[in-house]
Amino acid sequence: MNQSITFQQCAALYIERKAKRNQLKPKTISGYAYLLNRLNETFGSKLVAEITVADIELFIDGLYTEEQRSDPSAVAYELANVLSKAGLSRAALAKRCGLCVGTVEAAAKGKTVKLKSAEKIAMVLGQSVTDIFEVGVKKERLSDKSILEHFRLLRAILNFAIRQEWIQTNPCSRVETPGQQNKKINYYQPDLAWKILNALNSEDIKWKTFVHLLLVTGARRGEIAALDWSKIDFKYNIIEISQNLVYIPKEGLKLVSPKGNRPRYIKIPQETIKILLEYKAAYEAQKQKAGSRWHKAVKEQQRYFEKMCDNTEFLFVQRGTTGFPMHPDSANNFLIRFQERNGFPHLNPHAFRHSMASILIFEGQDIVSISHRLGHRHPSTTSDMYGQLILLADARNSACIADVLLRKPDSAELCKVN
Repeated sequence: MNQSITFQQCAALYIERKAKRNQLKPKTISGYAYLLNRLNETFGSKLVAEITVADIELFIDGLYTEEQRSDPSAVAYELANVLSKAGLSRAALAKRCGLCVGTVEAAAKGKTVKLKSAEKIAMVLGQSVTDIFEVGVKKERLSDKSILEHFRLLRAILNFAIRQEWIQTNPCSRVETPGQQNKKINYYQPDLAWKILNALNSEDIKWKTFVHLLLVTGARRGEIAALDWSKIDFKYNIIEISQNLVYIPKEGLKLVSPKGNRPRYIKIPQETIKILLEYKAAYEAQKQKAGSRWHKAVKEQQRYFEKMCDNTEFLFVQRGTTGFPMHPDSANNFLIRFQERNGFPHLNPHAFRHSMASILIFEGQDIVSISHRLGHRHPSTTSDMYGQLILLADARNSACIADVLLRKPDSAELCKVN
């Protein structure tokens, strides 16, 4: 047994080996780097054999009291009203400021933004930053999710140490796992989904197709952004979800396997095929117009995609004529502009995934098939995630039993499956 290995050395070897064996995705590695900042600060120089239950308990308690943010920040007083009076949309303001639309959207909702972003907004509006924003230092404790992620990584690293025979037991096994509150599932009711689909008829065919696929397939934003035409079977109406497009800070866009590390095949309606064919015609016209410029790199960080784009026809490409896959954040930016134009509540890509799942649950589809469509490895994951919706749907089962057994016999017709 090696008694001289430190936690920091053990953690580095754990991540290196997992990455080498393709057991960690680039985005996960990036996330681990963030978590290791705190873990190494506390345990880094300690020998793994000397880490105790008391050490871990003290670390977790510290996470609950730690204040996460200490950089200058700002909260807008009534930015939405200021923009309304100025006749300026949030998307237009973001473009003038050189900011992400999501940042302006957050500021307009009264959420905390960086002071530098607030200063850019104030400058464009021709006002002092203190006239529009309350400036200060906002400190918040870590989220329950972040605390749980720190604990899980610590436990995984020490389990790795056991496998290497550097320690005999994992002290994390004797520490109570930090709790996490279940968030309410954000999904759109069918009447709103109908309105969204109808409003998309007035939008560019690219975005009409993208949002339509989000709702109908329940695929994740990055999975839709990673689609190429070879993954669509127009004869049998099937889409193959086998890759995911993600953005890694300091690295750029990367193609990775979808969650679960296995492809899935989703049956789509004929109406969706019709939209895809319409979009394909527009896509081919754009490609023909671009000529030799198609698939040419325009940014340094996109050199990674030069080989990826060879003989690969991504459905959703960047603005212009490069043929490169678009940034996944583009979907969020479009939805913000789209909701403003149509007076919809806040829209985000992942809510469409939840909306599809909710429709299937309320229509009585079995959890196994829903799980497969969502790409969950285990049906229990789907049950846990959508437990609240399943309980609501079960109310219909209760009414059906009552109709058949306890009420007038003719009311049983209500329970017949169409």
